[in-house]
Amino acid sequence: MAEYVNPPWSEKAIKKSWDGLQLKLVSLGVPPEWMPVEPLRELGCGHYGCVYSTSDPKIVFKVTTDVTESVFVANYLKLREQNIYSLGVVQYYGIVGLNFKHRGRPMFAIWREEVSLTGCPSVEDSLHKMWDIKGPQAGQYEHREWNDFVRQLRNFKDHAHWARTISVEKRRRYDEDAYWNWMDDQIRHARDTDDLSEGEVMRAQTSGSRYPYKFGLFARMCEMMSQEMGSSYFGVNVGNALETYLDAGLLLADVHCGNIGMYVGEEIDMRQPHAPIITDPGHSVVLKRELDNPEIDIV
Repeated sequence: MAEYVNPPWSEKAIKKSWDGLQLKLVSLGVPPEWMPVEPLRELGCGHYGCVYSTSDPKIVFKVTTDVTESVFVANYLKLREQNIYSLGVVQYYGIVGLNFKHRGRPMFAIWREEVSLTGCPSVEDSLHKMWDIKGPQAGQYEHREWNDFVRQLRNFKDHAHWARTISVEKRRRYDEDAYWNWMDDQIRHARDTDDLSEGEVMRAQTSGSRYPYKFGLFARMCEMMSQEMGSSYFGVNVGNALETYLDAGLLLADVHCGNIGMYVGEEIDMRQPHAPIITDPGHSVVLKRELDNPEIDIV
């Protein structure tokens, strides 16, 4: 059997940054057991990064090149200090920049809670988590509620993706001040829109439409969808997180079935044990200038 080999780019960055990572743990006031277990062996890799185990079974160590995730994590920690947070998203404990790049992208190291059954856990997985047994089998009600949750999640992602596409295009065209003036105007319009007519929505969604408040309309629709999701049986955790961070100034534009999972820790207040949580909140759209380009220490 061939010897297992970690992705060289992540292993090199971890080993070369080892001393700085240990110092970061000291500054966070957390135990040294949060360092990656040696010999290094990744638990899984995605498009942007890899996750490694630590000596604490409830904590994992992630190396990523996803700049949007790093922006969210840095803001998550900043907002958490202000008691603004949702347990519908995986809990983060620290982030640092690594003095390395992979494929031209900066690298970051993140400490977060462990999760399981990532990649759209089934309705049965969700119910097993709640009852901690191999049954009961989900009935018609559970399957209907699960399908509703998946539909709500898909609709939210579609509108968030359209909003993000608009913001990326505007950011490319405008200078900083003009972009944030545009964003403030869009959000103000979204806040002032209580009722969305079907005609207004259809005009905004039409390709080539010149409707001036497309971004604000899509953001408002995302808010409504997150509220609907948050009142559903399986979407309660995810919907609460999407609404909380949207209200705080972060639109999570890439939450789909592949980015949710079940948490593995003890039951926590404000987190329903049967419902999935967001495990990979990338591609966030920053809605408030003060949250743009958060500071991240480099080791």
